[in-house]
Amino acid sequence: MPAGRTWPGGWRLGYALVVLAACAVFIRTAWISDDALITLRSVLNLIHGAGPVYHVGERVQSFTHASWFGLIAAGTVLTGQIYATLIGLSLLANGLTLWLLARLLGPFAIVTALLLLLSKSFVDYANSGLENPLSFLLIGLAVAVLSRPDDRRKWALMGLICGLLILTRPDLGLMLIAVGALNFRARGIGAMALGLIPLFAWEAFSLFYYGTWLPNSALAKLNTGLPKYELILQGFVYFGTVIVYDTLSFVTTALFLVLAWRSRQQRELALFTLLYLAYILWVGGDFMGGRFFSVPFFAAALGLGLMLQRGTAHRMLGVMVTVIIVLLGPINLYPNFIAGRAFDRPFFWFGGVADERGFYNQRYGLLNIGLGGYPDVSDWSPTAGPPAELHSLCGGLGGGGLKSGPDAHILDHCGLSDPLIARLPAQHKGFMDWRVGHFYRRVPEGYEA
Repeated sequence: MPAGRTWPGGWRLGYALVVLAACAVFIRTAWISDDALITLRSVLNLIHGAGPVYHVGERVQSFTHASWFGLIAAGTVLTGQIYATLIGLSLLANGLTLWLLARLLGPFAIVTALLLLLSKSFVDYANSGLENPLSFLLIGLAVAVLSRPDDRRKWALMGLICGLLILTRPDLGLMLIAVGALNFRARGIGAMALGLIPLFAWEAFSLFYYGTWLPNSALAKLNTGLPKYELILQGFVYFGTVIVYDTLSFVTTALFLVLAWRSRQQRELALFTLLYLAYILWVGGDFMGGRFFSVPFFAAALGLGLMLQRGTAHRMLGVMVTVIIVLLGPINLYPNFIAGRAFDRPFFWFGGVADERGFYNQRYGLLNIGLGGYPDVSDWSPTAGPPAELHSLCGGLGGGGLKSGPDAHILDHCGLSDPLIARLPAQHKGFMDWRVGHFYRRVPEGYEA
């Protein structure tokens, strides 16, 4: 909270209760997605001397989140427990985000935290093993830095945070675009380049080690060769699943954009949110319902909290947010607060978009299997022996890769871990005859041998 500001009576206790509820939610809904298990295979190979790779002997970056990967690897070296590290890092990042909300928003942090806890998109990926918690924390830090006095130190810090966002997910570089576009005449903005040095260092390493600056997993999902109009149509389908299954998140985001446009407040956050929504539409969304949308929703919830805290928004904003919480919040009470280990929705929504936590909760939910229920990696030790061939149909690359051991070579038809297959066009048998995020390629004749 800014210096000189104090909490009104009772608000500190109220926020403490919200934080305790959030901790319970994050633990009750904790699970590890299959995409996160893909990252863990590379982490295990790294700490056992085979390098940050999925297949031993093949320099391919199959993970998108370099910064999240680094934190997992460092934490695993310190603790010796890869699954506990993964879940613990998520809890830590979420805790720091809640602390940051209190610093930025004061009493209105309660409102923003309630919006977050009532959002299915946010809760599903707050502790899924993926990079979302780090994304939320860095977005909050970016907003905190933007509120500082305009000097070289501010813009150097902003460059550092934007670089870390890009290392967390390359598409989060839209924050750098939003900040640069709206502040290119600001005094000292050239100092942002200094803050981007860690990003430049990683890209130099990536170009040397992997032979490319772009993660192979991102290339496999963006270089599809599919008609752009079909991808955009799928993007609208993705938005449709959010509207139907997480109405609170969609309405909150829409309200923020409308008010931010009218009041010209939180313009960087609003532009970032708008650009990210456009990006989701352009790439066709994702097969994980709510995963991509959780980022613009978090930005919107934070932006509304800032408007309330600074008193710059429409005077009815408090009423509108209250209506959203009261009318739309109960829709997500079951999956977010009540279900726990009983949550089980192993089915697809329309357009191939899945309730991914519901799909994997029985298999990889923390309450259901505990830390000992994940694939056993206690004897992970790559050797120079001949690899065992294991064919994969794209899905299950993470769990299958861990269960099969470090020396297995998996034929990945979607190209996440294979640079050649990632550069081939996806199979297109007819209009919308494909599933987003699972872009199958035809393996060249003789490639398996």
